[in-house]
Amino acid sequence: MSLTQILQDLCQSRAAWNEPPAAVTVKDPRVQATLTQLLELKAQLERMLLPESFLPFTVEVSVGRGKAVKVPWLCILGPEQKIQEGFYLAVSVEPHGRGLVAGIMKSATHPPEVLLSTQKRTPLPESALDVDSPTYRFNDAFHNPQEFFAETLDGESFLAHLRESLRLYTELLTEDQPEPIYRRKGRKPTVSARPIAPAVVREPEVAYTATADMTGLVPAFRSACTAVGLHYSEARLTAFFAALRAKPFVILAGLSGSGKTRLAQALARWLGAPYALVAVGPDWTSRDPLLGYPDALDPSRYVTTPALELLRAANQQPDLPHFLILDELNLSPIERYGADLLSAMESGEAIFLGGAPPETLAWPRNLFLIGTVNIDETTHPLSPKVLDRASVLTVDSANLATLLDNPTPVRPELLAGQGSSFGTTLLSPLPSPSGLGKEKASLLRLSETLTPHDLGFGLRTATEILRFCTAYQQLQWDDQVDMALDTALCLKILPRLHGSQRRLAPALDALLTLAQAQDWPQTTAALRTLQARLLRDGFGGYAFE
Repeated sequence: MSLTQILQDLCQSRAAWNEPPAAVTVKDPRVQATLTQLLELKAQLERMLLPESFLPFTVEVSVGRGKAVKVPWLCILGPEQKIQEGFYLAVSVEPHGRGLVAGIMKSATHPPEVLLSTQKRTPLPESALDVDSPTYRFNDAFHNPQEFFAETLDGESFLAHLRESLRLYTELLTEDQPEPIYRRKGRKPTVSARPIAPAVVREPEVAYTATADMTGLVPAFRSACTAVGLHYSEARLTAFFAALRAKPFVILAGLSGSGKTRLAQALARWLGAPYALVAVGPDWTSRDPLLGYPDALDPSRYVTTPALELLRAANQQPDLPHFLILDELNLSPIERYGADLLSAMESGEAIFLGGAPPETLAWPRNLFLIGTVNIDETTHPLSPKVLDRASVLTVDSANLATLLDNPTPVRPELLAGQGSSFGTTLLSPLPSPSGLGKEKASLLRLSETLTPHDLGFGLRTATEILRFCTAYQQLQWDDQVDMALDTALCLKILPRLHGSQRRLAPALDALLTLAQAQDWPQTTAALRTLQARLLRDGFGGYAFE
């Protein structure tokens, strides 16, 4: 779709808000249509405009906050700038859908003092647009504004104006002043010479005012995903949420194109939670691409990354879930670039970042790490130490025949904020495992079966399996505890099995006997698949697809 068409559709969708009924909320289909257009505009600008700049800009969109939504907007923010603090390049839609205004504006909540004292204010010109409306009002520090009327909107002229505004904005951010304009009192700048990872994606802010019932979590999320064209089984989603509740490190495996990354993004969008989607590179041999590094030429500067900014944000907002999504995390061995994260998650010790002054950050309980993996000749195998720390969930593809008979477009952006009431539910403390005597006895028998084959597991794995069973029970599966343990073994024990036929075959035979005796159907099926691979290839491991 062309930029001109997106802008025209954006104005038309905003005009529809004024049709009866006039009172709209963020869940109104008309508002969701506007949000869709804003997200499409965001994607176009990230592709056509931002690569031209050397600064790591981010883009935020919103249809307004609170119950009475009013003003759809898009903002391009420079380093250290926020909607509530600083200044940014803004695009806003006129209340009647008659046009757009674009330019540089300052935050009304915490305006930058340097900008006010050194820059000449530029008031909006008089026009037919209802810029004086209380629902459309800009403050008087709007710089380089230009109006675009809906009936004459042209994508090229709009983009040309944004390029000029972005140039001015960059100059304001980097100009030589006693106190740099991007630097607030008590904060050090985080300007990097070049972005080294994809931008942090932030959904519109959501007020977490209620805690939804835990038993409704899976049905609500699955229903929302199905409505936007994403199809996942209830059993897999239950395992996904139970794994996240048991420990905030989950690895999603499965066939290429099965929806692993979409599942992680869909959850963050549905909750209205901040998240960073970071594409791991094959050349990541240190933590620098993930956590940044001090500038060797200027000790007061620290080259930041989206993952680091998310870590900081999660520490500052402990009641809001945050998601760090590492896409194809095994393109490089995670022990090389993510050792500090894994250590902080396990030990509770802070991560030392360095800089001047030195900075440390702890791993907060509201930050979830979700990785996706593909197993092929371009990737590295997951080491036992990583598998011991994570839950590995295989994402099953939906029935292909069903999807082909009833094709629906995939629109994950429409999930934004629909499940916001479940945010505090996901973060609620998990009760201590109790009433799991049968499961503890089964784990002891499993340990006795694996230990003679040098495949035993430690206290950490056993504890996390019991936590998984407790979380699984909470998700309206109280009468299926046996299924919880069966599922936990597929996530925590079976991914560790790999080796030659001579070494692995006796262990698989003993495990299969135990699984059949304990009535673990998922474990039994997975073990038979692994046995077949050993017979065929002479060497094998757990099937990650």
